[in-house]
Amino acid sequence: MQTFFSKLLLFGEHTINLGSPALAMPLELYSGHWVEKNGAAKQQDLPAFAAYLQKLEREGKNVLSINTAKMLDDLATGAYFESSAPAGYGVGSSGILTAAVYERYGREKPELNYRNFVLLKSGFAQMEAFFHGTSSGIDPLISYLNEPLLITEHGVTTVSLPGYLHPGNAIFLIDTGIRRKAEPLIQWFLKKVEVPEERKKLIGELVSHNKSAIIAFLEGHWPNLMESCHQISSFQLKELSPLIPDKFREIWKEGLAGSTYKLKICGAGGGGFIMGVTADIDKTKTLLQQYIVTEVFPKSG
Repeated sequence: MQTFFSKLLLFGEHTINLGSPALAMPLELYSGHWVEKNGAAKQQDLPAFAAYLQKLEREGKNVLSINTAKMLDDLATGAYFESSAPAGYGVGSSGILTAAVYERYGREKPELNYRNFVLLKSGFAQMEAFFHGTSSGIDPLISYLNEPLLITEHGVTTVSLPGYLHPGNAIFLIDTGIRRKAEPLIQWFLKKVEVPEERKKLIGELVSHNKSAIIAFLEGHWPNLMESCHQISSFQLKELSPLIPDKFREIWKEGLAGSTYKLKICGAGGGGFIMGVTADIDKTKTLLQQYIVTEVFPKSG
């Protein structure tokens, strides 16, 4: 039984749709797998997803070839996908499902190399658009490859994450307890960047800070990472505040005022998880003890 893991987009949320660099990694906190029968009541969006894929195929618009006939046959016998990834939390719940559908029903799968990552990303974007209206394709690609990925203007490549960090350095998630739908948040952002001044500001500032954060993280240079995340956090609070839940803005500001942790949007924002970077995870957990804080990198235990 193959297991598919969720993902965490470390840097590049929203701006990835503008073609900016992004860095993502598998998140083993959540996973999913196929169950063969007796799950008709648990299929949720699967029948409609199969119909969507079938329509793409019938119209000759599909990027990746999916055996939708077999998929529909399996669904008719009660097959379903069991996943622990919470919907509306920014960890790729629909990406896990998209990757699992392609792994099980995809025809003529290309060899896994960087030349074909772009094809897979494009195909996954088309498939996952069923759930969100638009997609970068990165979430399913992460779940499918189960490798950290760096996305740049030159393409998609696998990367190695830092092997050593000073004790206390960590990336963590805060559970907001708020489920949100990604599509309206993505559309809000895309509408915002239609304004030339806003687009210029996002590309000139936020994209630049994301690039710096990616470089610092991959090099394991935590002081530089903290500084870049401070800039990202400050920009998001000022320019993208509708994507930050009201009741979390105070700890967001406290993070900016101090030197222990910095918070940033996770995925589409608006709820789900908030991502944090810290120089001292124990102190951070004390400061944020009223919230559910989960260390996700380096993996604890």
